[in-house]
Amino acid sequence: MRIRSRDMLSTTQRSAFGAVSVIALILLGACSDDVSSPSTDIAAQGDAGACADGRWNDGACVPWSACAVGTYVTSTPSETADGTCAGCVSGTFSTTPNAASCARWTTCAPGSYVSTPGSTSTDQVCAPCAAGMYSSSANQAKCVALGECAAGTVQKTPGTPSSSPVCTPCEPGTHCAGGTSPMEECASGTWDHDSNPATACVAWTECLAGQAGTGASATSDRTCTACASGTFNPTANAASCTPMTDCAPGSFVSVAGTPAADRQCAPCAPGLTSTTTNATACVPEPVEPQIAPGAGDSFWSHTCALSFDGTVRCAGSNMFGELGDGTTTDRASPTAVLDLSGVTRMASGGFHTCARLANGTVRCWGSNGSGQLGDGTTTDRLSPTTVPALSDVTTLTAGGWHTCVRLTNGTVRCWGTNGGGEVGDGTTTDRSTPTAVPGVSDVTALSAGRSHTCALLSNGTVRCWGFNNLGQAGSGTTTSPLPPTTVPGLSDVKALATGGVHTCALLTNGTVRCWGLNGNGQLGDGTTMNRLSPTTIPGLSDVTGITAGGGTPARFSRMALSAVGDGTGLVSSATERRRTRSRPTPSPASPASRSLRRATLAPAHASRTTPSTAGERTCPASSATAR
Repeated sequence: MRIRSRDMLSTTQRSAFGAVSVIALILLGACSDDVSSPSTDIAAQGDAGACADGRWNDGACVPWSACAVGTYVTSTPSETADGTCAGCVSGTFSTTPNAASCARWTTCAPGSYVSTPGSTSTDQVCAPCAAGMYSSSANQAKCVALGECAAGTVQKTPGTPSSSPVCTPCEPGTHCAGGTSPMEECASGTWDHDSNPATACVAWTECLAGQAGTGASATSDRTCTACASGTFNPTANAASCTPMTDCAPGSFVSVAGTPAADRQCAPCAPGLTSTTTNATACVPEPVEPQIAPGAGDSFWSHTCALSFDGTVRCAGSNMFGELGDGTTTDRASPTAVLDLSGVTRMASGGFHTCARLANGTVRCWGSNGSGQLGDGTTTDRLSPTTVPALSDVTTLTAGGWHTCVRLTNGTVRCWGTNGGGEVGDGTTTDRSTPTAVPGVSDVTALSAGRSHTCALLSNGTVRCWGFNNLGQAGSGTTTSPLPPTTVPGLSDVKALATGGVHTCALLTNGTVRCWGLNGNGQLGDGTTMNRLSPTTIPGLSDVTGITAGGGTPARFSRMALSAVGDGTGLVSSATERRRTRSRPTPSPASPASRSLRRATLAPAHASRTTPSTAGERTCPASSATAR
């Protein structure tokens, strides 16, 4: 019989339960994609939010659990807690669901025997001994003939016409039916429940799911113990309980564990996170302040800053709208980027900037001559534009004229200029929309140089692709364009950073290895020789973090004017013509500076597309660190 505690609750208590119910629903529903219909729960609740008869609040009003036949109720359910059950112990039974207790089997007195053995759900049945037969103790399995050994003893010497048989007592943990029956060990799964070998061995107590059973033997019953907090057991008669699955930071408990079922976890939705193990709800991702300098040279530079509140402010050159304020006016102090909030990460390229929002989408602005904004056009944008059909982004990086992102599944999408293979799709065709990088997966971090990109994989290796004329992709060659290629001889990497034309990797042992352009000693190996494969920086250990600068000093850009193209310093290309068409009209506020930038910009951009050592070294530098 179930005891109802609801009837004893005061109105004040029911109101308190209702408040707790609402709070629990909010917390559990904050991140879950499977939220119960509130109308169903409200309809099932009573006054002040209390659950209706036969239901309790488990984040939503759900029916009480039923105790099956062969079990009994160990704790009565209420509006705030489910009932619990336990199996009937050996020698007892229950015949109805939700029994308040288990009854003892009927005792078969001497002179009778157990005709039908009992179980946890049925009583044992007794029958009288037939004429000429007898039983000398209770609950014997059978009657024996008069003059034969009694139950509980075993015949050692047969009787004769003039003498009775010699009988000896049987040992505990055995069963002796009497007469000429042999002594039998209690079978596996049974025990001598009354220390009386005259009675049959009975089955051990059945332990339910949510319990662990221990101590069973031929002379002792199985002991059932409820699984401790944080453990579970989904099967009957298990010897132990198993620790519940822990939901790691970045996920939340979607289904709370019970003694009979494991805890279930689900990843936090884009823009949400959790910082503790077994969080019950996800919360908005905290914003880490970030400074993202552009990858342009000293004539075209801009910087953007991400604040704690998820907004972005930019300053510097604004020739292509790279400050995102809706104008092309340079700003000497930070100005707010229009219509942009909820930013968690950002990256600045040569003349464009992109931001990753809390919901996993990306918005970009600025120069778009090669499609580096990813919006399907080559039109410059003076304010943020959403990259279509792109979600679940975790981090992003920007090169001189291309952009790459990592998705939650560990794959990479890139877009923008592709003349040097920057997009990594095996072609040299510019891409104005996100394009999958084939053969690159399980990525944990991304970093883009001016015209190449490298990805750190979960196994500690690195894959790079793009322009490689100075070995910046680390393949051991100067093959360019280079498709995604594993950097040989490099493993146990935990962080990655790309400069304009060089790359460095931080290893788990605290050492650093670098490769690529080294004209100014940026590889740190004591020389100015370019390196086509990773080179260890001598005397450097216990390093905890790395970053890389552009790697191309401004003075080299002047030398390049006579070293590329037709020798006149004026280089023309289809790519440069496209960029020139996309540039906005110079601001009337500074016509002289606009003219100077246009005159200087063409050779610098064109040199990037010329496959020569001198040409590569003249381009504006890009810096990115592994996220």
